[in-house]
Formats: sequence, structure tokens, C-alpha cells
Amino acid sequence: MPARKSDQPRKSDALVPDDSTLTTGPADESQGAASAPEKTTKDKDKEKDTTTIEDFTLPKSIITRLAKGVLPPNTQIQANAILAMSKSATVFISYLASHANENTVNAGKKTVAPADVFKALDDVEFSFLKGPLEAEFANRDEALDGDESD
Repeated sequence: MPARKSDQPRKSDALVPDDSTLTTGPADESQGAASAPEKTTKDKDKEKDTTTIEDFTLPKSIITRLAKGVLPPNTQIQANAILAMSKSATVFISYLASHANENTVNAGKKTVAPADVFKALDDVEFSFLKGPLEAEFANRDEALDGDESD
């Protein structure tokens, strides 16, 4: 059975002849001219390097659980709303991470620290989230310290 067009080519596929390449009659030169030219390795490498928002989206189950956790009971959420929240969260995290990384590099460090993220919240004008996030982070640290001493 021939591979689907949507399937990614595999190394093992190179060993199996494709039915579309087998010919039963004499080769027709005009057919080769009408087919699309092969992509060069430079084009293939460019496609591999290109990343989109879909490559980084958070799982729908996690987004749904988070959203339903703050909504009243028995509230339904449309699939498109989950998708919009997922993409929005991905863009926000990417934006915040980028600013946090800038703070890290400017400080001459290589590892993003929580302080860099808190400063990035100020940079992207989300200062109102800084207080609650720092409190949650402190609670998490206390809980982890309590678990280690047991």
C-alpha cells in the first residue's frame, strides 16, 4: 500500500519502490517536464527550522482543567474557546520567557531565575500579577522545604 501524502517520509520507505514511479510502458518525456521540481536541501532545511505556535501549544486537557477550576460549576466551554485560551497562554508564556531571558543575559547569566521572571512581569506591564505570583512561589518553596526535612 502506498504511503499517504500527509505521512512523513521514513528511511525504510526509500527501500520500497513506490507504485507511482513504476511504469509499464515507454517513458514519456512530457510528463517529467510537467511535474513539480524537487525541493532543494536548502528548502528542506528551512522548513525544519521554521517553528509555529502549534509547535509549543499546551495540552487542551490542562487548559480545560485550569479554566474550569476558576469558572462556576457546570459551566460549559466551547472547543474554540479552549483553542483560543491555549494559543493565548502559549503566546503569553513565550513573550514572558523572552523578556525573562533578556534580563538574564543583561545580568551576565545563562540560567533564567525566578527573579528574572518577576522582573519580566514588570517589563511587560503585568505588575499586578507579580505579588500573587511571588506569594505562590514562596508557598511552594516552603512546601518543598518542609518535604525535604521529613
